[in-house]
Amino acid sequence: APADQYFADGLTEEITSRLAGLSGLRVISRTSADQYRHSTQSVRTIGADLGADYVLEGSVRWAKDSSGPGRLRVTPQLIAVGEDSHLWAGTYEAELGEVFQLQSAIAEQVTTALDVALRAPERAALAAAGTRNADAYDFYLRGNEYLARGTERSDIRAAIDLYRRAVSLDSSFASALARL
Repeated sequence: APADQYFADGLTEEITSRLAGLSGLRVISRTSADQYRHSTQSVRTIGADLGADYVLEGSVRWAKDSSGPGRLRVTPQLIAVGEDSHLWAGTYEAELGEVFQLQSAIAEQVTTALDVALRAPERAALAAAGTRNADAYDFYLRGNEYLARGTERSDIRAAIDLYRRAVSLDSSFASALARL
């Protein structure tokens, strides 16, 4: 849903960050890739425009549940640009509180499909969890959405409030603390 786009953006940002931290892998910035979000161009054309050999795309479905954390279904696809063919695809389902494990699993599968060798510190970084508190993560992603809007005072104040709420729910949530 358009109102939940911030969540898909946050998931994308986290997976991108995890992949960008790996040696031997060059990852296009999210802002460069975002211009193709609603494009009707072929993956081959988009890949050529970005100078990419592979494109990771996917969908996110989030079923909110008033009695619990809700569930996610993420369907990533790794496409070889030159052949315009799937190198790998998967479907991942998890509770919202398991989103970091889900992001790690997707990033690891991408590295496996690309035959990228991971060093021990890189493997540990992929597996690192930010928070297990689903509400804290939601506040963090909403804060990121406001922060990305620009430098309007009201947006920055809203982001600060949301990051504070995330930290109040999980005081060890390093990403929320850093943004705050």
